[in-house]
Amino acid sequence: MPGLFIAILGVAIAAAVRAGLSGQTVVLPGAAAAEAERFAPYAPFEAGDLGEGEVAGVTGVMSGAGS
Repeated sequence: MPGLFIAILGVAIAAAVRAGLSGQTVVLPGAAAAEAERFAPYAPFEAGDLGEGEVAGVTGVMSGAGS
């Protein structure tokens, strides 16, 4: 019985870690984007529509648009 209990605890820990990572990769960026839309001083940090070869925050560097 203790072996089964330890296995169940291991699965529960793995599920908690996975849920935490999901929250960081899905929920937080969505909340940040919504906040940037509502608060004008954050407007320069919005990703917007990215073109081919562009990266958010470094827009135009890879495509050579700044040169």
